[in-house]
Amino acid sequence: MPVFLLPDTTVMINFAVVNRLDLLKGHLGDRARATEAVVFEIGRSASRTPHLDSVDCVAWFGRPIEIKKAADIAAVNLIRTARFGGRQNEPLKHLGESQTIHVLSTFRDYAGSVIITDDGDAYRYSKSKGLSAKCTVDLLREMVLMGDLTAEEAFALALEMDSNDRTLVNHPTSARDLT
Repeated sequence: MPVFLLPDTTVMINFAVVNRLDLLKGHLGDRARATEAVVFEIGRSASRTPHLDSVDCVAWFGRPIEIKKAADIAAVNLIRTARFGGRQNEPLKHLGESQTIHVLSTFRDYAGSVIITDDGDAYRYSKSKGLSAKCTVDLLREMVLMGDLTAEEAFALALEMDSNDRTLVNHPTSARDLT
């Protein structure tokens, strides 16, 4: 069974604000997938995030993963409200992370796949459920190991993301942390 990579909007924005979506796209390749809520969030965020409007979600992710069954919708809403504090009057808050976690936990076609998020609560919850979870810094580290970036370039990107008010789950303190 293939292993898919499911980035959430936080990761997409991290690479967009430093104008390196090309790097992320190249790293994810044809393994990238996204839930319908993440695709919606990317579209909604594109008007206020530099470069994010260049993302063609179909080209990046294929068809969005849809949550259709009533039981799945209820399970996603439970994660969204009970785990992440989403409110009933804010139905979109934490929806992307909740859908992704539910998909990875229950949809057989995505078993063993990876959530990529810099939402700290979603990252920790995913790990606690035994899911494979990565963050932007993990991707930067992989890019260094693959020779796509030097450790110094990766560290500079992490610092630039941070200076653009982006939240990283793991903050590297030096280029050495990315090797």
